[in-house]
This record gives sequence, structure tokens and C-alpha cells, in this order.
Amino acid sequence: MENYYLDWMYEVQKERLPIIASFDDREQLLAVPKLESSSGKHQAKAISTALFDWNLHDKVQIMCCYTTASNTGRFSGACAILEQTLERELLLFACRHHIYELVLKAVFETKVKQITSSPDIPILKKLRDKWKNINTDNIEPPLNFVKAHIAETKITSLLTFYKTELEKPFIRNDYRELVELCVVFLGGDTENKLKLRPPGALHQARWMARAIYSIKKCLLQSQLKITAKGKNALQDVCLFIVTLYTKPWPECTVAIKAPNQDLCFLKALKEYEKVDAKSSKASISNMTLDDFVTQRSKQFLSRLQIDDSFLREDVSSWGDNPTFLEARRRIRRLKVVNDTAERAVKLMQDFNGFITAEEEQKQFLLRCVQEHRNLQRN
Repeated sequence: MENYYLDWMYEVQKERLPIIASFDDREQLLAVPKLESSSGKHQAKAISTALFDWNLHDKVQIMCCYTTASNTGRFSGACAILEQTLERELLLFACRHHIYELVLKAVFETKVKQITSSPDIPILKKLRDKWKNINTDNIEPPLNFVKAHIAETKITSLLTFYKTELEKPFIRNDYRELVELCVVFLGGDTENKLKLRPPGALHQARWMARAIYSIKKCLLQSQLKITAKGKNALQDVCLFIVTLYTKPWPECTVAIKAPNQDLCFLKALKEYEKVDAKSSKASISNMTLDDFVTQRSKQFLSRLQIDDSFLREDVSSWGDNPTFLEARRRIRRLKVVNDTAERAVKLMQDFNGFITAEEEQKQFLLRCVQEHRNLQRN
């Protein structure tokens, strides 16, 4: 039986729910239904309807979504209701980008007290409002601040990593922009080739935008009125973003690297208390190795029908073990972020109301556009 991966993300402004099914390197937009609300009940109903329409209800094995209450609530979350509807358990992959954003959120809430449920954070909104009057060529990286907290060897290592990443393709422009800003912040853009882009929307569900805003404001602080307290808080947040947060971000999408990456990230967060104890404490919880491997971990392999016999062999022999190599191949193809759903959100924004307003034709149009884009990528 083929094991399909299910991906969705509610789009607030259009009240739409892109639903995507993936298998190996293939992905299919199932539907982008309009919902009455973002409640778990309405989301689960839309997802199950799409699965039955496509005859995938008995094939889907994995769900990937944000860890919001409407998705992962124990009783009324979309995941729980969907499992009840399908009458079986599914594996839940919490979007790894979202999990890392929760870490950044914790640091923001510790350092920047002006956090609200609104997308507009006062300390960042000012930058957007004054952008037209700012000289973006007058950039001042806080190098003295950076060097006072981070060793030269660490700075060099980070710059080497980020510049190498910039040579690779990015699936989203804001991912590239964040890496570029890290290079500028660390003083690595000596030839001034990287330019600051105008601020975009501050989506309350995406802390990526807030990270980008923060670094831009820090680089342009001489042109903005910032209190000494606000400046210190902003620099602390940016230092955390540049030295810890951004580095693991590009590889969050690689399922096979997830356990080791998370362990290394937690160790780095713990060590960061030498630089900023408050940020370190806010971003880390009391975790042990038991949180990485439990008695239920093997269910991951059995659910995906992966032979686990290699676990009884010596680790040194795994490189030549056909069973292990096949398991690695299959796990490598798993998607552990819901960027696919985000692309579907953008697709809906671009084509909603375009050509046709009839709902059935609109769904067909979106699937045609997605299929065409998939063919172009291949």
C-alpha cells in the first residue's frame, strides 16, 4: 500500500484551506475549499471530504501542519477529528519551521515586551511606516556589539556557512533574504552587493517576517529613533537570530537530519546562556534523550512499512546494509515542513477570482496551474 503524506494550512484572509497529498517526490493539490471558520471541526471535514473524493482515505499515513490548537487540540483539533473520521491513527509531523519559529517567539517575548496578537508590533511597525524616508545604502552593522559577544572564529564560521547557503537555490525569497541579512549583520558584505528590500507584510503566524524586520531595523538604527533600552533588546534578538536561529533553518526540510539537528540545536541553546542567559532560558525547556527516542519510536518505521531489521545490526555495518539504505532513501523523501501548503496559499491568492468565480471551475483551475508549475520544475 502506498503511504501518502497530507499537508494543509488555513489561510485566514481568504478563509481557504489548501490540502496537498504527497508521495515520494510527487505532490498533488487536492482542493482549496472555503470554510465557515478555522475550527478543527470544519478543517477536518474539508480534509476528509478531499481524501474520500480522491480515494486516498485509506492511504494517507502522515499529517503535517502547524501546532495551533485548531489543528492539534486533543479533542477538537483537526488532527484528532480526522483520525476519528478515518477510524485509525495517523503520524503527526509538526511543521519543523513552525516549531523553530516558536523558539524565536519565546526570545521575542522575553526581550521585546511589545508583543501582541496583532501582526503589527509597534517596534517593527515604525520601520515599515518610515521606509520611504530611509537611506538603505547607509547601513551600519553593529560589529562592535557582535565581537563583544561572539569570537572571531565563530563569526568567520557563520559567514562561511551563510555564503555557501547563498550559492544554493531557495524555495522562498524570504528564506534567502534572511540569510543575506545575516551576512550583512556580521559584516560579511564588504563589497555592498546585498541590498535591503522594502519591508513586506508582518504575518502574525510567521515569525520569519519579524526576524527579517528586526535585523533591518538594527542595521538602520542610526536613522531611527530608538531608546537605549529598545536598542539593547533589538541587538540581543538579532544576535540570537544570526548566531543560532537562522543556521539550522535551511535544513529543517530534511527529515533524515531532523533528530541530530534538533539535538545540536538544543545543545547550542544551552551553551548560549554564556552569551545571553535570558534568551537561552526562554528558548529551551528541560529535555532529555528520552524526548528523542521512546518505546513508540519504532512505530514510525512500522507505520511506513519500513523493515527495521537493520536496528539489530552493528551501526558500523549500516552503510552496506540494503535494508538500512532503503529506509534512509524513503525517510529522506518525507516532508517535515508544510511549505507545500504555503505555496498553495500563494496560488490561491494569485488566482482567486481570476478567470472564473464558479467554485468547481476554480478548483480545477488551481490544480491545472499547480500541475503546470510542477512540470516546469521537473
